[in-house]
Amino acid sequence: MKKLLCLAVVSMALAAPGMPAARPVMAAPASPTFTVTSTLDVADTTPSDGNCDTPAISLAAGACTLRAAVMSADAASGVGATIIVPPGIYTLTIPADVNDYANVGDLNLTKPASGDPLISIVGAGAGRTIIDGNGQDGVLSVEKGRTAAISGVTLRNGFRGSGGVGGGLANDGNLSLDSSTVSGNQTTGSFPQGGGIYNSNSLTVTNSTIGPNNASYYGGGIFNSGRLTVDRSTIYGDSAYSGAGIDNDNSSYLYLINSTVSQNTATNDGGALLNYGIANAYNATLVYNGAETEPTSSTKAGGVSSDNSGTVNLRNTLLAGNYHDNSFEPADCTGNITSYGFNLFGENPPCSVFTGTGSWDVINSLALIGPLQNNGGPTLTHALLAGSNAIDSGDPSSGCIGPDSLPLATDQRGLPRVVGARCDIGAFEYLPPAVYLPLLRN
Repeated sequence: MKKLLCLAVVSMALAAPGMPAARPVMAAPASPTFTVTSTLDVADTTPSDGNCDTPAISLAAGACTLRAAVMSADAASGVGATIIVPPGIYTLTIPADVNDYANVGDLNLTKPASGDPLISIVGAGAGRTIIDGNGQDGVLSVEKGRTAAISGVTLRNGFRGSGGVGGGLANDGNLSLDSSTVSGNQTTGSFPQGGGIYNSNSLTVTNSTIGPNNASYYGGGIFNSGRLTVDRSTIYGDSAYSGAGIDNDNSSYLYLINSTVSQNTATNDGGALLNYGIANAYNATLVYNGAETEPTSSTKAGGVSSDNSGTVNLRNTLLAGNYHDNSFEPADCTGNITSYGFNLFGENPPCSVFTGTGSWDVINSLALIGPLQNNGGPTLTHALLAGSNAIDSGDPSSGCIGPDSLPLATDQRGLPRVVGARCDIGAFEYLPPAVYLPLLRN
């Protein structure tokens, strides 16, 4: 009797007028994953059908090519997608045209129809997954409004002529680049920018190598006209007219953290950095960069050239061994540089330094900076050698901190940052052999 009464009450409640019916909970649409199965360069048959497949072609009938995967990911509007790129060389063979559609030229991560979905491209490692632009267009571009993450790939042999930008990578969106290499790329023509990378919006580069690349005008490694963060990375061997390593444009922001800028060469000015915006370096190493290498007297900066409209803030940074003209006389910086923490330069006076809350000194010997090489970690670094006054010379009060004012726990290699009385200046933390060798074995 009680069971019948309960059922009756439930039935009445369900049937009561004005009572809305319960709506089923709808699961969010799943983000698809496309796994590339062919190194050929063929467009997707129907990108909007949710399947990464290609027309029947030799050796890859119905296969998922990298271009097809990108086109399918672009079409996955509102949910984003992940593209898995196995080891291999993926050479782009379809020429570009004036329309720059996704089925020709470089790979395009296009603006989504709605929302902020993420497209992730995941390679098997920079030495194993190589995307080759084949010298006929850039390699990859990210449109405004697109959020993307790229990891474990090499972007190489991109070429943008006629004043194009971003030979390897052109970013107008919100992009993170991790554990990757951008090398062998070029921009040329009238006013080209960013031989390796062009960024106009937001870009974070981590554990990556940028170089060698070339721009016949500005920004051989990276041209930045937005917000750029370079963390635990190396920019080396790049060339340009000015801003060979990095060109930080007007009203732009640069954060260089635990990173190395080395052996970049500008035929005019700013071998390591040409700055018109706001540039901030935290435990960076900027060494052995050159400018105006014609054999004449020069006042250009092989290291950092900062325009009067720009600001360069250095904190616990090593800026030494940079040169101009073929006399290799010191040329670490020109313009106004603000010193925070404790910085080391290669000459005295180094440039127009506003001491501010920090101080600076001259490095005791360039010979105590090791060559650019593999010292452990994912990128090449310059080791500090025993006896260098960069060792245990970081900020005695705040220590070595990043943009968030928190201590940097590691150096560029990912090894412990504070070994000794104080943290070291630059991207490399010196470890005595008794400490370093056991870490390598582990």
